[in-house]
Amino acid sequence: MKNTYTITTSALALATLAMTITPGTAQAATFRQNPDAGITKVWQQNPGKYGQPTSNEECVTGAGCAQTFENAVITWSRTTGVKVLNGAERAAAYKEAGGIAVLGALESDAWNHSFCGTSVTTYNGKNQSRWLVVLEDGKSTAGKALDLHSEAGKKWKAERDQTRECFDTTGDNPAPVEDPKPTPVAEEVPQKYVDEVNSLAEGYKNELLGEVTSPLKKEADQLWVQRHEHASIVYNARDGKVELIETAALDYALQHLDQFGLPTHSFMDGTGEYTYILTTFTKDNLHQYQFRVQNYKRLVYAPYTATAAEPNNFKWSSPVVIGDFTNPRPAPAPQPTPQPTTPEGYVKPTVPVTPNNPKDATKSDIENAALTIDKLVSSTTEFTPSQPAGEVTHRSGVYYTQDFGNNISAIYNAEQNKAIWMNTDAVTEYLSDAKSYGSYLWYNDITTENGATTIQAVVMRVSELKQNYEDDGSILWTDPTSHAMFYLPLSLDWNNGAYMMYHGQNPELLSGFPDEVTGRVYDANLPVDTTFDWSQAVFLKLPGVLWADDAEGNHWYIQATADGKPLPGAKPVQANMLLESEALSDRPRFSAYGDWAFGDEYKMYNNMSMLGAPVSEAVEGVDANGDAYLQQEFEGGTATWYKGTEFVNASLNERGEAKKAWYDSLNL
Repeated sequence: MKNTYTITTSALALATLAMTITPGTAQAATFRQNPDAGITKVWQQNPGKYGQPTSNEECVTGAGCAQTFENAVITWSRTTGVKVLNGAERAAAYKEAGGIAVLGALESDAWNHSFCGTSVTTYNGKNQSRWLVVLEDGKSTAGKALDLHSEAGKKWKAERDQTRECFDTTGDNPAPVEDPKPTPVAEEVPQKYVDEVNSLAEGYKNELLGEVTSPLKKEADQLWVQRHEHASIVYNARDGKVELIETAALDYALQHLDQFGLPTHSFMDGTGEYTYILTTFTKDNLHQYQFRVQNYKRLVYAPYTATAAEPNNFKWSSPVVIGDFTNPRPAPAPQPTPQPTTPEGYVKPTVPVTPNNPKDATKSDIENAALTIDKLVSSTTEFTPSQPAGEVTHRSGVYYTQDFGNNISAIYNAEQNKAIWMNTDAVTEYLSDAKSYGSYLWYNDITTENGATTIQAVVMRVSELKQNYEDDGSILWTDPTSHAMFYLPLSLDWNNGAYMMYHGQNPELLSGFPDEVTGRVYDANLPVDTTFDWSQAVFLKLPGVLWADDAEGNHWYIQATADGKPLPGAKPVQANMLLESEALSDRPRFSAYGDWAFGDEYKMYNNMSMLGAPVSEAVEGVDANGDAYLQQEFEGGTATWYKGTEFVNASLNERGEAKKAWYDSLNL
């Protein structure tokens, strides 16, 4: 398909997914997954539910990425984040309606539309179209879709309340763009691979490849190359593969094909200001080499090896830096952020979130707070609030709270004259930075399961929806069983006269890991370290450390309590490798330091996230290949860094495995 490319990966992906699929399954899999993609990370959380992949991940510039599975389709875009549409038939309807190329990424969960039945909305950032997709037969036909921003969409929305019908289902869905006509090449290249080369060349001519400078021709045994101004396309006849590659990587590999083999997988990393092509060469079943670019110009490759006893367990060795080169491919011009448009004659619905509820002008704020909280208590049906454990208290600014025990409080905003429920520990966290979380109180989502009540408090940065990208905020809550506190960013958007919530990551663990899991012991009789002024240090909640730098710029970390103070008896330990490796990364938010300090971009915590505080100084070593590395012990395991690379490996000890087991038990 024009303007699409298929993201594939090497056996590295199979090694990454070894925790969730058996070696036999991995070996037999036809479709591969990008281990760095948000889609893969969501799938890894519940592979039994979603099933095995039934396609490669498909990405369309501007629209997003999608991959189908036996029981679902999972999509990603910059606007919508990662979303899942469960059900094989529903996934088939999404694909039939045009898939990622036409519809873009999932924007909402499936819901029962009044006129069309079970439906979902999608958003395509490439052309700013928003689609309503019918998922099940009934009121309409599964697989039908309508662009709500089109003239036909506007007409249907204007008339639907009178017709009480779904949009016209007699017409066909948008036809895919035809592939460009193939360019004749040598007869030994099958036509389907010629078509694939031409499709990539046309789809990425402007953005990535540029004009053809040398048509498809044989440059090595079983390897055909089509060179472009800024990158190249290769056809591997041995494996029947057509892949993208950085020209510098191609030129280097052509001189060493006996060492690297042939290119078998490639995917693109388009986050930030630059698009990178990562290409894997496969020599045999046990040896692979992934080429990539660091810091825009440094060409490196990372070897991955397996053993005959464990053929699917690929392990990487330290990356080899080939050197700097002049990359002829310019960075793409920044694209303006698309803004939603308001249809002519559109009347914004009234949203009963912050009702017109003026304060009693004859009473003080604290008196109005008490009255409003009393109304909240009397109107609550999801649980029975206990008797107040204290009086209404002014906390800061416009906020007042009242403690009802059992880690439940009411919080009141005097500006809104509104109160909602919030976990008591979450109140403290919220008030520490209410502006960032969202200054306005909206509502509660309260559920009870097995006798335990979960209170999720929704706060927003706006008092009412503005139908633009400022409509965002947070959800804060504490799990009543584990007592772990969580934060989840969210955005709201209009959908057929109502609003919907969406977010693109897992909940963030605000409270850090509990002491009984980390093994830390608080003893107030022990001395508190005074090496640094720890009150000025940075508190990193996930590893539970305070971070301070000395005069030489070295980074020091000390175990910290939940309220961000040095743990009595703890001593600071120098650990420079994490930030030094991050400085070499072209994607700092996905760096090993980011994983350790905050969790990855989607808050899907990995082994780095389980390490905790460093407990001893780093030691230097040399591996069997003569490569130098630094190794440092942490509470939860060992971190190994090969100097000059962005990669840090974490192997967990018993404590780290316990933290991982505890986190997995939260079923996030």
